[in-house]
Amino acid sequence: MRRILITAAFGVVGFILALRPGHASGAQALGVGVTVGGVALVADFLFCFELRLRAVEQSSRDAFEQVGATLERAAGQIRADVDRRFAQLTNIPEAFGLQPIDHDRAAELVRVVQNAYAFEHRSSPLANAFVRAEAQRFNLLLHQLRSGEGTYDGEDRDWLLTLTHNCARTLDATSLTTTDGGGRTRYAGGFWESDLGLHYLERQADAIKRGVTVRRVFVLEHSRVTEDEAYQRMCDRQRNLGIDIRYLTPDMVSVNLHNKLDDFIVFDNEISYESVPSLAPGDSRPVISTTHLLLNRTLVAKRVRQFAEIWDAALPCGDPDNDQF
Repeated sequence: MRRILITAAFGVVGFILALRPGHASGAQALGVGVTVGGVALVADFLFCFELRLRAVEQSSRDAFEQVGATLERAAGQIRADVDRRFAQLTNIPEAFGLQPIDHDRAAELVRVVQNAYAFEHRSSPLANAFVRAEAQRFNLLLHQLRSGEGTYDGEDRDWLLTLTHNCARTLDATSLTTTDGGGRTRYAGGFWESDLGLHYLERQADAIKRGVTVRRVFVLEHSRVTEDEAYQRMCDRQRNLGIDIRYLTPDMVSVNLHNKLDDFIVFDNEISYESVPSLAPGDSRPVISTTHLLLNRTLVAKRVRQFAEIWDAALPCGDPDNDQF
């Protein structure tokens, strides 16, 4: 009704103005009135359209703000719920008489479960069987470590490198030709030239850079091993990395040390890593039959004292540059 009245009013005004004497005939005045009325109608329509457009923009802006506020509240609720669930997870061990775990460890455990669940629902049956077997092996290791000792059949790789990467204070090790050499009287082709041995040295170099003290005693089968060029090169390389090295031969061993020359590594005086070789025929390279991790404090303390005795009995390895070999 408003638009009709506006159109009619402007049309009448245009018609009256056009009928003034000397301007236009009646038909022409009618055309002018219709044109003016149409222009007024279009102008009013555009004005109303702009008002509606502004109203829509404002309502959209208000809606977006409401949605943003709703999403922010939802995100806050989710974060609070996650924190609450993490808090519950860290308190679960208390129900079993265990020490509670911190937030980072709880988050890591949650990620393990999430990844295992996601993998099982997207992978092949063989891959799923492999993951389950690895999970069972890890659970077995945790069960063993709870009793203070873990065992690995054969020569381990991951335990050695992980412990070296994470130790913070000391790394005290013995190295026997019966386990690390290329034979009973030589070092060429042995552990220190293997892929694992080279990575192990790299991790030790990194540990020294972060302030870890690394000491090693080479327990030699025969004194003539000190004349072996491969042994001399190995000593020179380890010395250059910052490792404090000594050696021990049978003629230097006292009676009370005869049964204490084992192959082991003590990390931070907290964990003892031990390799048990199998019998190797002749002068062939030794084979590691089992690897042990000791966490029992009494047994680890025994290894700490044992290494101190061996270290005191050993002599510093000579420097080839000073012709001491």
